[in-house]
Amino acid sequence: MKQLNFHDRWRNFTTIFPLAVLLIFSLSFSLWAASYHCIQDTYFDRLYPDDNFGGCDRLLIANNDEPTRVLMKFKIPGWVEISSIKSARIIIYSAPWTGGGGGETEFEIYPLTQSWIEGSCARYNDPHPDDGATWNQYEYDSDYMQNQWNNPGGDYDSSCLVSGTFPVGNEWGPFSIDVTPIMKNSLDNLRDYGFLIKHPSEDMSGGWQNFASRDSTGYDPPRHPCLEIDFFEPPPNEAPYLPGNPFPVPGDTGVAINTTLSWSGGDPDPEDIVTFDVYFGVPGELSLVSAGQTGKTYNPGTLLFATTYEWQIVARDNYGNETAGPVWNFTTTKTGISSISPESGSPFYFKDKLYIPRPVFVQITGEGTNFQFPESKVGFGDEGIRVLLSRPVSVDELWTAIIITKSVRAGLHDVTVTSGSEVAVGVDIFEVKKFWREEEEITVVKGSVLDIDSPRVAVPLWGLPIHTFEEKEALRLSDIVDKSGLTENPEEYFYNLIATDGYSLERGIIIGGWETGLPSWNDMEKGYLYKSESYGLLTGWEEDTTGGQIGHCYNVKWMDGGIIEIREKDMK
Repeated sequence: MKQLNFHDRWRNFTTIFPLAVLLIFSLSFSLWAASYHCIQDTYFDRLYPDDNFGGCDRLLIANNDEPTRVLMKFKIPGWVEISSIKSARIIIYSAPWTGGGGGETEFEIYPLTQSWIEGSCARYNDPHPDDGATWNQYEYDSDYMQNQWNNPGGDYDSSCLVSGTFPVGNEWGPFSIDVTPIMKNSLDNLRDYGFLIKHPSEDMSGGWQNFASRDSTGYDPPRHPCLEIDFFEPPPNEAPYLPGNPFPVPGDTGVAINTTLSWSGGDPDPEDIVTFDVYFGVPGELSLVSAGQTGKTYNPGTLLFATTYEWQIVARDNYGNETAGPVWNFTTTKTGISSISPESGSPFYFKDKLYIPRPVFVQITGEGTNFQFPESKVGFGDEGIRVLLSRPVSVDELWTAIIITKSVRAGLHDVTVTSGSEVAVGVDIFEVKKFWREEEEITVVKGSVLDIDSPRVAVPLWGLPIHTFEEKEALRLSDIVDKSGLTENPEEYFYNLIATDGYSLERGIIIGGWETGLPSWNDMEKGYLYKSESYGLLTGWEEDTTGGQIGHCYNVKWMDGGIIEIREKDMK
């Protein structure tokens, strides 16, 4: 009997089992894939040719009153070659907080042939346009004849495209668009300039679709666009660097109980995206406390006195390669601050108008500590509080004189006392109270602004308590409603906001069909007006409000002189 060699046996096997061979190869090829985040995106509206919506939380493709176009760019590494690409797809999600989709909508995708700038969401009535690309220009210029596109809304290669149809609805996703043909034909253009998405006809016959941009928030995991590529061969990749430079320093003692952990990390492949898992706990009880974060700091909250903690960082790149750092440890301080008097202070204004720097004397009482003379020093964690002097009067009592300046941050402050080698920490025990001192007014209406019989009050913002929001001085929307005095039961209503450009949250109801589209009183207590040098008073919300519905609506952005409507709950 003839003995078959390996090649004869393989030929016989492939003849009898061709599907098995195909399956083996397809499985092996599909193992190598990478995902690349969107690094630029924007949309343009032909109705507003000088506008840019790059900083918006959604991307709009429309063929209704005036067509819109979308540009997006992904960070495709230089080592990616056409010959190594098996398939590629763009992954996008609907943006239901904007009203989602306006029906089944066709689209075409082309490779761009011109560089462009994203910008930050300027509108037609914005007196300070940003420098982003517009329908007419790839870089904003007040002279519309400068740096013009050859093709309005983006120069692109019309000979290379993929097409499809967005589905009906406003909760779909992930939606996958196969872009393999244009990746294989125009990789250099796509790497350098990105993609253009538009409606095939742009004849204003109807149809539109909103999907989440790279600036969208409120969802976990995020709904940001990404580009996925499958490769025939594994991409060249090295594991992330070993996490290092930990703070607190390993083995350190006397660490403050409100310490924020920090470390360094990265990847030898500069185009890789690195995330970090944070493990934290007492010895022998490490647990995952933060997964997949991109930042290199973590706040574990208020810790216990005289306690040893362990922590570890695991770095991971977008190919799944991991590098686990060592387990570090530190021990918190044995001492603390038991009381501070007075518990709060404010910048001093003469006759409520002229700021006068005036010393405020603060008494600090220690617990198990040993305030030393003259080494004891006091800090408030804020350059707006100047410490003039600090003097212990006993081992557990200290007096300090401070100046509370106009630039001080409103809210709670940590106080740190250092006495020799000891650090005594008090958490959230000194509050700075500030009050609004400008002349703006917000009109509050109980009912509809269109109803001339609805009670209304022009509420001066002067004197309202200042809070801190996004590191800026801010006013709570609920405080404005309270000051209006139009209702003693604010929790029984919903609230509509009408900005100075005429847009309102109620418009979101018409577009999207939310239950009410309006924030409740609970949300109004988490909503703020904050000052911008360019735009006046802007609205903003804490992140744990209703997911995306009100937190980032550009159509109620400018509230300087705007209106708050107190709306009945039965409007559903």
